[in-house]
Amino acid sequence: MNDAVEDITDYVGDSADLFTEWQWQTGVFNDSVYAVPQASGPLGQFYRKDIFDSLGLAAPTTWEEYYEAAKVIRASDPNRYIAAFAFNQAPWLIGLSQQGGGEWFTPEDDAWKVAIDDENTLKVAEFWQKLIDEDLVKLEADMSSEWNADLQNGNIVSWISGSWADAIVRGTAPDTAGAWAAAPMPQWSDGENVSATWAGGSASVVLKGTDHPAEAAEFALWLNSDPESVSILTSVGAGWPAIKDLDSIEALQDDPEVFAFYGGQNIWDVFAESDAAVASTWTWPPLSQTLFADLTDNVKAAVEAGTPLTEAFTQTQADFTAALEDKGISVAE
Repeated sequence: MNDAVEDITDYVGDSADLFTEWQWQTGVFNDSVYAVPQASGPLGQFYRKDIFDSLGLAAPTTWEEYYEAAKVIRASDPNRYIAAFAFNQAPWLIGLSQQGGGEWFTPEDDAWKVAIDDENTLKVAEFWQKLIDEDLVKLEADMSSEWNADLQNGNIVSWISGSWADAIVRGTAPDTAGAWAAAPMPQWSDGENVSATWAGGSASVVLKGTDHPAEAAEFALWLNSDPESVSILTSVGAGWPAIKDLDSIEALQDDPEVFAFYGGQNIWDVFAESDAAVASTWTWPPLSQTLFADLTDNVKAAVEAGTPLTEAFTQTQADFTAALEDKGISVAE
């Protein structure tokens, strides 16, 4: 925390039951509460159902099915890909690892055990390397001008992203209304139900030294737990609500504009399931922005040089460990 935020345990510590457990825990350290969770970005697949249907494909339920679908989609049109490999998005890459069983950071006494290149992460990296090597995914930055055009013209036909990405799809490709659908994440083993998030989530904190910490904490709690407030936050794209009582959120129950764009589907059912299936053992470390920068730089360099993605994660392991130590943060052997 770099001693920048107040310990608000005395003001909100008895409110944990209002929130999804894993989201609440993101603001807890050493049994003290430092943040009230606001929202997260549980992952799912946004996909062009019309194109999938025309090719006899359903939304992939396993990563093996995803690979097979990628081949069919690539063969259907010389410009068409199942997805972009977003080398610019460390949160996306981390979410894929988390969903694949990666556990990068584990607190051990007063130190952090760092395992960015653990076995499960390398499995995920090798899978995407196969897609890259076989030209089954397009190497381009998501949310770039080129990617926007590809989303509009059907050259990119799916996007694995957080729940908030709904608004980006609708805003980027309005002329494709009715052609999209949402589906859960593909699984590594048939029958599993494991998900992850895009960069964890957002939260409200009280800055250190404020004159009114109790009042600020009370407001943060109201902002992120009152159903009317949460409904407004949800409707403007703040992310998936952190509170447990989803039935109280009007924006999740009836949203004609959103549902119409996705062919009448209530896509929030997908993300409710995804949020409940987030791998809750994941722990976020200090210096997260440094982690994002190191991983983005290393993956981009690997893509540009044509070197294995696995090496990018190994290099990030070394870089981030050094960054922690440079800040005086202990790293466990």
